Parts: sequence; structure tokens; C-alpha cells
Amino acid sequence: MKQLRVVVWFVLLTALVLPLIVLPISSANAQSENRIFVNVDFLNLRTGPDAKYQVLGVLNGGEDYAVIAKSPDGTWFKVTGTPFGDGWVRGRFTIFRGDINSVPVDSGPYGALEPFVFLVFINVPAFERPGGEPIGTVTGGQTQYQVVGRSYDGLWVQVRAPIGDVWLTTSSGAFRGSWFDVPITYGLPEPVTFGPTVNTIFVNVEFLNLRTGPDAKYAILGILRGGQQYTVAGISPDRIWFYIVGTPFGDGWVRGGFTIFRGDINEVPVIEPPYGQLLPSTFVVAVYIPVFDAPRGRELQFLLPPGEYAVTGRNFAGGWIRLDTPQFGEVWTQFSRGFFRGVYFNVPIIDERVITITSAENAINSSSTTQNPPITGFD
Repeated sequence: MKQLRVVVWFVLLTALVLPLIVLPISSANAQSENRIFVNVDFLNLRTGPDAKYQVLGVLNGGEDYAVIAKSPDGTWFKVTGTPFGDGWVRGRFTIFRGDINSVPVDSGPYGALEPFVFLVFINVPAFERPGGEPIGTVTGGQTQYQVVGRSYDGLWVQVRAPIGDVWLTTSSGAFRGSWFDVPITYGLPEPVTFGPTVNTIFVNVEFLNLRTGPDAKYAILGILRGGQQYTVAGISPDRIWFYIVGTPFGDGWVRGGFTIFRGDINEVPVIEPPYGQLLPSTFVVAVYIPVFDAPRGRELQFLLPPGEYAVTGRNFAGGWIRLDTPQFGEVWTQFSRGFFRGVYFNVPIIDERVITITSAENAINSSSTTQNPPITGFD
């Protein structure tokens, strides 16, 4: 009875301990073995991870093989243990089992490329060069000829025949292999040499302002017409404006968004400030407007339309601007009574506490100089 209990305890211990020993071993083996199953009827085994490599043999559907490597792009597997030795298969025609991250990457070099051959089915004329006179005939009947070259236009193929290296039209047979890996041996154009890059812009709007600096606050030198082309000599630090040369108004700046650039933008030098004169601030009067000796001050006279006057200042609170007029000298008017041209924030602020009455009271009323607002272009 005692012996029976010992036997029972031994059997129970064996049943408990044995799986603990076997399972880790079997799990380790399962994890370490990566395999593929051929998932098509027939699958080419090649010397490298691309259809341009030579076929070693054809694997049958349902067979499985150990995976020893993968291609850099992860689309081909290198397998071992096939009847044809080690080789590469395309992954999408297989079912992978294992840990894909544990498969090492094989970056080459790989095996031999698929030979380039040209199948000829009937007797066809052979030529010494593309477009030349026939020099003989190559035999058809599904005869394969080694391909040694092709023409640049793709219409001719050079094969090694019993009569030597000759040219055949590509329409006279069937090519086998990777066409773009065949060297071009005829018709390759001469390399084109270019001179130094000339960076230019084309004006892409009807009218474009040429300015003294890379901002709309700078003075206008002139207006360029659409379609004209100019050489680019510089670019602004924010790469928005081009400095161009050779215009009828001299050298200046145009906004790049209204142009078409041709050249190498990386070769255009950046031009740092200082730049040219700022845009003058003017005030266009289209109707009779009153003028004052100070903001909210005493009314003096009326400015006669039409006219455009230089703006020499503005009040701190806003709403009033100071004009330089030939009739009354420097006077004030409300901003809303005319049309302002220029950059408002470039106009200096006049401290209202030190405003003095000018000699406007004694000025002689005279006709204002008529000046129509000029045509301006895009910025």
C-alpha cells in the first residue's frame, strides 16, 4: 500500500512538472522559427528580391519553408530548405508565421540577374544599326537570342546571333527580362551643358508697383506692365519680395506673389536693410472740407477740391491729421473727410499739448493745386 502511494505521488508530480519544462522549450522553438507557406499554385524562387533576378526554380502551393531574411522594403523573404537551395520569394504570395520583427534584413549583394533574351518566332531581317540596311536574317521558331543592348527610343533591340551582334525591331519578337536594366547602346543624346543660371521674374498682373524697399510702405518708383521680364538680383529676408534690375525706372522691389519666378531660388542673395525712401503719406480731397488750427480747434477755412496734400502728422487719439497746404500752411482736418494714401502708422504723432497756432489765419485764400490720384499697381 505504501509503495502504491509513492507511485501515485510520482505520477502526479511528473504530470505537474513536465509541462513546465516542455512548454518553455517548445515556445522558444516556436518563437525562433519564422516560416512561410506558399499561397499560390506555383511561386518563383529567385536569386534576389526583385523580378529582375534569375529564377532558381518553382515552388508548389502549400509547401512551407523557414525564413532566414527579408528585403529592405519588407516585401520579399529569403527562404531555406527548398529543392533548389536558398532563394527569394515575394511575400504577398505567401502566408507568414512567426515574428516578422525578428527576421533580419538582407541588403545584398544578391545573385545573378535574369538573363535578357529576345524570342523570335519567324525568320526576321537583321540590321547593322537601327534604321540601316539589312545584313542578314535571324532564324525564328521560338529561338532565344541574348540581348546585349537597346536603342534610346525603345524601338530596336541588339541581340547576339550566329552572324554577330545585330539589331532587330522590338516588334519582330518578344522580350524576356527587365527592359530598363538593358544598357542603351544606340541613340543616346549628347549631354546638354547649361550656362550659369539666370534668375528672372515675369510680371503676372496687369500693373505691378516697383518700390524702393520690400514693403508697401516704401515709395513707388514706377509701375511695371504685365508680361515683362526682369533679372532678379536679390530677395528680402522673409523671401516675399524680389529686388530686380533693368526696369525703365531703375532697380527696385516687387512683391513675389504677383510674379512668376524662373531660376534657382536658393542662389538668390538675401538683401538686408537699410532700403530706400518710405512712401510719402498724402491726403486726397474730393469735396470742400474745413480745416482747423488744432484737433477739435478753431475752424479756419475750406480746402477746395480736387487736391492731394502731404500729411505731416496725426494726433495721438486718432481721427485727425495735419496737412501741409500751399494756401494755409500746416492745418488740421478730420481723417474721415478725405482719402488717405500711404502707411498710416508711419505718420508721426504730434503731441497735442504743444500744438501752436500757425499763420493760417493770415494766409491768403488761393486755389489749390489740382492733382489727380495716380494709377497704382499691385503690391
